[in-house]
Amino acid sequence: MKDFYKILEIDSSASLNEIKKSYRRLALQFHPDRNFDNKLNEKKIIDIIEAYKTLSNEKLRKKYDLIYRNKIISTQPITPYVFLKKIQDIRKFIYDKGANKVSKNALYNCLEKLLSDKNIKFLHLNGTHNILKQIIVEVSRYINFLQDIDKDKIIIKLYKLTGGNDEMIILVKETIKQNENKYNFVNSIISKLTYKLKKMFNYLYKFRIPI
Repeated sequence: MKDFYKILEIDSSASLNEIKKSYRRLALQFHPDRNFDNKLNEKKIIDIIEAYKTLSNEKLRKKYDLIYRNKIISTQPITPYVFLKKIQDIRKFIYDKGANKVSKNALYNCLEKLLSDKNIKFLHLNGTHNILKQIIVEVSRYINFLQDIDKDKIIIKLYKLTGGNDEMIILVKETIKQNENKYNFVNSIISKLTYKLKKMFNYLYKFRIPI
């Protein structure tokens, strides 16, 4: 798998503007007219164009990012802290992209892979009580971004992660409830604002008031 972020010399959280800026710079640097009969640079410019076409396209980038992140996870040394760090990185990814732009399927697949039965067993054997609690709290924040059918599957994973520990079972219940209340509260405010805006625009349209 080609590392398109490395090819374009950007971070994986780069914005579309940063992607375009880096592409223009590299395309100019490795343009065939400037590197006549240089086979290495010919291959380089092909990779640059391929990377740009993928990362500048929202749908293609979502698919690529899922594979890219899973590859990073699989090539890192396995430690409980790595699992915690990767789960924490999801939050940054959601905030950088915007919750509405994150693929629900991609988010579920990522969480499902991180919380596979094999990984949960590993965390039970090697993880500290504190790391397990942090993972539970972190994952609970993402559940409301999932489709309803996938929410229950991830919640079951969290209960498996508790290993039957009473304290952590209570933590799962409380964090899920707290985040659900926050999510519903925010959605309620958005719904009310949307309703008021629609009402206002309908009024302006009815009386042909210029805006």
